Order: sequence, then structure tokens, then C-alpha cells
Amino acid sequence: MNWLYTLVFAGLLFNSGGDSNSTARNFHISFTETESYKQSVSDESETIEKTFQLSKGGRVSASNVNGPIEVEAWDRDEVRLVAVKTAETREALESVDIRIDSEPDFLNIRADYKNRVWREGDNRSKDRVNVSFKLQVPQNAVLDEIGTVNGSITITGFTNRVRASAVNGTVRGVNLSGAISLSTVNGEVLADFDRLEGKGRINLETVNGKIVLLVPSNSDAVLRADTLNGNITNDVGLSVRKSGFIGRNLSGKIGNGTVSVRLSNVNGSIAITRKTDGKPLSTVIDLPSSRLDSSAEPAMPEAVTSRNKRLRVEAAIAVDKAIAEVEKAVADAAKTSADIEALEIKKAELEKLKGLNAAKIKDMANLPDKVVVAPILSNNGIRGPLIPAMNGVFTPFVGRYAESISAEGVKRIVVLSPNCQVRIRGLLEKKEISFSVTSITRTKERVSLKPSISKTDDQLTISVPEIAESDESGFFPSNCTLDLAVPQKSNIKVNSKLGIRIQDIKGNLELAGDGGPIDIRDSEGSLSLKSVESLVRVVGFTGDLAVDAVDSEAYLDGDFNSINAESTDGSIVVTLPSNIGAEVIANAVDVALDGFPLAKKISTGRWSIGDGKRKYVFAGMDFAVTIRSRDQLYVN
Repeated sequence: MNWLYTLVFAGLLFNSGGDSNSTARNFHISFTETESYKQSVSDESETIEKTFQLSKGGRVSASNVNGPIEVEAWDRDEVRLVAVKTAETREALESVDIRIDSEPDFLNIRADYKNRVWREGDNRSKDRVNVSFKLQVPQNAVLDEIGTVNGSITITGFTNRVRASAVNGTVRGVNLSGAISLSTVNGEVLADFDRLEGKGRINLETVNGKIVLLVPSNSDAVLRADTLNGNITNDVGLSVRKSGFIGRNLSGKIGNGTVSVRLSNVNGSIAITRKTDGKPLSTVIDLPSSRLDSSAEPAMPEAVTSRNKRLRVEAAIAVDKAIAEVEKAVADAAKTSADIEALEIKKAELEKLKGLNAAKIKDMANLPDKVVVAPILSNNGIRGPLIPAMNGVFTPFVGRYAESISAEGVKRIVVLSPNCQVRIRGLLEKKEISFSVTSITRTKERVSLKPSISKTDDQLTISVPEIAESDESGFFPSNCTLDLAVPQKSNIKVNSKLGIRIQDIKGNLELAGDGGPIDIRDSEGSLSLKSVESLVRVVGFTGDLAVDAVDSEAYLDGDFNSINAESTDGSIVVTLPSNIGAEVIANAVDVALDGFPLAKKISTGRWSIGDGKRKYVFAGMDFAVTIRSRDQLYVN
């Protein structure tokens, strides 16, 4: 509901403040809690009751200006609407219309105030018109955008995508699952879930007000919360940190962490509490915060011997000799560090010690990295300039393992490589599967790079052993790459967090990435792609495409027989041949068709390009879609 954001600044004038001392509490959410306009005896009113058919997975949106919206799930394939208009005069009542756009798979309901004539002075109160919406909607429907300016929103019992927002009012969500976004400017966000499991993503946001989240005891979720002016409380056992100089944040995993939950507040508190439901308690662990955490200072190492102190001095001098340009930065930073006291020697003494012999440096290299590096970690002023210097002193260790396996009888290749980048190339005449694992680490401990190989029926599974993301000091990142050469006609499934690249493959591709880039080139068949916080590029693909992207940018170029794309908080850019014919169905915040002169809009959220024979579907929340002709790339 983009129009709401034009009113945000006006809404801020009604700042309700934030109760930074609020604590978690159990609360009961029901339709009876929603405020309603108190009708006097002399008020005029009008009630509209209608029923609309809606196909499975159909989309529903509702927008209001003054008044609440209640949406309840039920098990019928239809939508029941009860809209009540209330005003002091008949003239004011008739100045607001209820507009309804209904199609088999889409329903839009809105209060239209365009005919309003506003009075001045004492008669302004007679202009007020309150509109309340009560909707009963199929449980599996998509609630595209439920929004109001002045009023509350209550949504109960849905299993698909839900997006609801207000400017001045409370937003409540009860027993929802799927991709959920609840937000307000001046008001509370209250969310009560009976289950947090399976695939799902939840965003709760407010500017002035509090956020209260009730979760079941056996939740499976990753929780991330931050507030600028307010407290964060929880009874699930997660630590609350200070965010630099202002604000607080929380980050942790409950159970398996399958559902992503984000809570954000500016002026107000955040409370997370477990329900008293008798269910077994899920395990809880803290996760690193994505924000600067002033309270989580690096732990200092235990006292080291005088010999180790001397060797740290000599190591720093070796660094100075190898990387002359960081000498001043190291010296200045060292003045503030009591842990690197040996670096405070005079410049003249440093010059003399630059004659450090190779034997001493070799002796230094035999020390554990944590003895030398850990003190540096406690001082960011030293850490920054030392990175290039350390790279010159502490030699990385490169490991490699290679093997080939016959491809006879193998119809599907599964690659499980969570913390290794995966690169796969198809070769036309290839009759075997060749792979190599290469790692670059800072630890002297040799890590086995040999993947685990298993074969069942016609499936070959390659699992790469987990390699530490950094050395034991946490100072130097590790790097790992898995390269495969396979027959061009192969069905492939890959799971990797550090990046996936596929080239010249003909078959069924199932790819899942989390954080790393995903790149598919010159391939054909069917492509199923899942990404979280990734940059996705598909170039020269032919066939069917399915995309599930969260916080990702996806650039898709090809001759697609079909597209089924779902995006949350991201963007999708599709590049097609100029002579393509397709029907486009999209509920995106912004949809742009560029370079197709014969494209036309059929109805709300539906367009036709050329003969319209193919079907491209885009769904999700807070995302944009651009569909462009390949010819546009060559226009000056």
C-alpha cells in the first residue's frame, strides 16, 4: 500500500512515544479488542454486505482511511465482506464510496474519499466518516496489502503471505504462518503464533510504540531484534546487547532456526516471550549480531611467558620491515594498547631491531596464532592496518584433493557443500565425474579435504567436509572451492552458502544458496533456485524457471517456457527475447514492462505480451519486477 507512506510524516505528528521500560506480557488478541467508531443516536450509517468467489491462493487487498480492518480466515472458497460507513450527516456519509474490484483470483476493497468536500470551523466535525471492514477470507489466500491510516488492523488464522500496515493504530496478527509483514508508525505491533516451524519469514516493525511477540515453546526460528530508543526483553534465554553508543539488539536461534523473525523499533520496546503451552522447550543459542556490539568485547588471552612476549615484539618488527607503509599506523595504535606494550619502544630501537634474523621469524611462526594475534583483536585501531601486514608474515596453507568417478548409471548428482564455493561445468563428451577441493587456511592443522561419496540407485552424493571459516584466532578467513566437471546432460542439486556457479548443463537444476552469489550460464532444462541475501544471475537459460528469493537481487536472462517466482524484500529483472509471448501475473509493489510495444494490461496485476501463450507468475512481498526486451540492451 504505497499510498500509506505519503502519510507517514503526517502520522509522526501524532507521536505516541515509546515505553522503553515495557516488559513482555501474555495477551489475548480477539476481534473484540479492535476499536470501533462509537455511533451516537443521531449518526447516519450504511452497511454493505457482499460475497465474492476466490480461487485457491487468490489475492486480497483492502485499504481504509478512518476505521479498523478485521480479517479472519475460514474454510470456504469465497470472501465475505461487511463494510459499515458511519457519519454525522447523510451528506458526509454519501461522500465516501466503497470501491470493489473482483476477479476469480483477485479482490481489492477500498474506501474512496475522492468526493469529500471539507468544511471549515465548527462544522468540520460533521465531515467525519468512519468506515469499518470485516472480512472472512479463505485460509490459503494471499493478503496482498491490508492497510489503514487511522485505525487498527487484526488478522487471524492465515497460512500464506500476509502484509498489513497502519499509520496511526495497532496491528495484530494471530496464528499466522508463511511470509508475514506487520508494521505501523504510531502504534503497537502484537503478534501471537501457535507455531513457528517450516518455511516462513516474519517482519514486525513500528516507529512509535511497542512490539510484543508471543512464540510457542517448541519454536524453530532465528530471532533478530533491534531498537534505537527502548528496551529489549525476552524470557527465551537470549542475550540483549548494546548497539554501539545507542540502541540495543538481540540475535539468536531457537530450535532448528527454520523461520526468520525480524523485529525493528525506533521509539519503543520489544518484548519476546514464550507461551505457556506445555510444549517441550526448544534449545536456544546466541548468534553474532549484524550490528556493532559494544558490549561483546573480544576476550583477552591468558598470560603468556616472557619469551612469547619477546617473540610478539619481534613479529611486529618483522611486519614493520615487510610493510613499511603501515609503520606509523601500527605505532600510533599501539600507544593506546596495554597488551602490545613492547611496540612502545623508541623509533631508534625499532630501526636497530629490523635486523631480525630469519631464525627468529621461523621460531615465531611455530607459535599458535592465538598467542600472537589475540591481543591485537582487542584494538580495532591496530587490527585494520595490520591486516595487509599480517598477510605478508603469516603464510597461508593451501590444500587440495582431486578424484574422478565413473558417471555410468548416475542420473542425479547431489552436492552438499555448506561452506565451500561450488563451480560445476558440463562437458559434452565427458563420461566421468571429476572433482577437486581446494582450501586456503591459516591454521597449521591439516584438514581432510576428501569429500564423502555415497551412491544409492542412480544418485551420487558428494559431501564436502566442514572447514573452519577462520583460524583459531578468528582473524584470518578461510577459503574453500569445490570444482566439478560432469557430463553435460546431468541433473544436479547443490546446497552452498558461499556461492554457486553452473555452466553448460542440460538437465534439472536444484540450487540453494544463503549469502553467496549464484551464477547460472548457458544451461537448459528446468531450474529451481532458492536464495537468501544473494545476488542471482541467470544468463542464456532455456526452459522452466522457479525462484524463491529473500532479500536478494535476481537478474534473469533467457528463453523461459514458464516462470514461477516468489520474492520478499528484493527485486527481479527479467530479460527476454523481443518476440516472446507470455501472460504476466504479478502482485509486486512495482511492475515495469520495457521494450514490448504490444504489451497490454488485462486487469489488476495481469499483463499480456505478444500472443500470451507462456505464463510468468511473480508473487511475494515488498519486491519489484522489471521485464525488459533483450533489444533494449542494445539501444543507444
